Amino acid sequence: MSEEILCNIFMLDYRGYGFSEGVPSERGAYWDAQAAFDFIYSRP
Repeated sequence: MSEEILCNIFMLDYRGYGFSEGVPSERGAYWDAQAAFDFIYSRP
């Protein structure tokens, strides 16, 4: 799909949801989102 529309795709799986381990929480969601943004912005 990303090759068809010429863009990168990033998917996030919050802790406690999907195949992620841990317990879902509001604080955990903020931490997971921040980690995702940090990863994305660190890429060239």
